[in-house]
Amino acid sequence: MGAPTSPVLSNFACIELDTELVALCRNMGLTYTRYADDLSFSGVNVISPEDKELIEDTIKAHRFIINPDKVRLFAEGEIKTITGLQIRDGQVKLPEKYYHLLRLEINRLQHTKEVENRYHTGMSQKKLKLMEQEIMGKLNFARMVPGELEIKEELEFQFAKALEPPDEAESANWLDFPYIF
Repeated sequence: MGAPTSPVLSNFACIELDTELVALCRNMGLTYTRYADDLSFSGVNVISPEDKELIEDTIKAHRFIINPDKVRLFAEGEIKTITGLQIRDGQVKLPEKYYHLLRLEINRLQHTKEVENRYHTGMSQKKLKLMEQEIMGKLNFARMVPGELEIKEELEFQFAKALEPPDEAESANWLDFPYIF
């Protein structure tokens, strides 16, 4: 889990399952897609209960366990969310709250860096670097999804600004001076 080899090992473990599900879905008029351990079945027609059972039996025959809490059936016109992406209006998009939450994370990073720079709270550079990397990963993920270029550019600008050291020419604060008794 989490190792660089995990995706490759996952693909090896699923070769026979993938082959069988692709053939099965082709006969049903469905498209089968797998991302890591997320399996998606889509098509123009509604998936019948019989087809769903046949798909589930095939998965179980390959000794995989289906998590019933993660099984979703989407109706026509419904927003479909798969592996963190949504299909809305026939296009792949990020969930609407994605950019709002990312903006909040960037603001938190900027504020944390300003507080640390000013008061030297002891937050390790390792923790700050981890915050930066998480945000960078989310920005990179957003770049891979088409559309909404203005929002992405604005967030990237905000992130770059958050990484800049704060101005040294700020007013002094009484908390910055040690007490002498």
